[in-house]
Amino acid sequence: MVYDFHGECDLLLVRSENFHNNLGFEIQIRTQIRRDWSFIKEAALRIGDQVFEVTKDMVYHSNLATHGFRRRGINHLGGRDGVLPQKIAGFPISYVNYDTKRHKFEVDMGDKGIVSFKMYGDFLAVTVQRASEDFSDAVGLMGDFVTGELKGRDGRVMTNTDDFGLEWQIRDSDKHLFTEVHGIQFPQTCKMPPPEAIARRRLAESSVTYQEAAKACAGMEEESRDACIFDILTTGDLGMADFDL
Repeated sequence: MVYDFHGECDLLLVRSENFHNNLGFEIQIRTQIRRDWSFIKEAALRIGDQVFEVTKDMVYHSNLATHGFRRRGINHLGGRDGVLPQKIAGFPISYVNYDTKRHKFEVDMGDKGIVSFKMYGDFLAVTVQRASEDFSDAVGLMGDFVTGELKGRDGRVMTNTDDFGLEWQIRDSDKHLFTEVHGIQFPQTCKMPPPEAIARRRLAESSVTYQEAAKACAGMEEESRDACIFDILTTGDLGMADFDL
């Protein structure tokens, strides 16, 4: 399911307590508003007590049980493709360096799926591919992994995407995965774009035409293609199609 939420705060993308014999799996994202839309600028993956965190410039490996962490600058990874020396819960982390603007990290969980962190300049995209039945209890912004429905914390189906997004703001009752705490934090509500920022006007003023965006995204599956076109029209950057690396 494709929907839009443009709040600025820390959000729960997905959480599954049943994952890998109850080891637990979780992804949190940190968003930032730019004009009248928001983008992911940081993301953190937890498997068990171990956390792998990605920002524009750094990667972090931390342990929630021992509170220890290591960090490395992305520009110090050698500029080469390969596998990082650290793993997360035994799963290998690979790195692909396309150029100075584009990078990708992948956590290969075998038959349980692949988590990808794709960076394009300031923007970060997070995907979970080939998710197994381990995710049958998954909750968060990704919605129900079986039905695709957008469900709140109490399990009710929600139709207003702004309310749904706010529902999954990281709260005090959630684990905080990010190494550094900054920006808007609960109980302060996610910052939203100003009401006068109308999406239709923004798209109409895009420096890229719909036809150009559609051509750049033509090779993608339908659901990904729609999101790709929206991202390009919003930012005016045809390179956003590289999120589907």
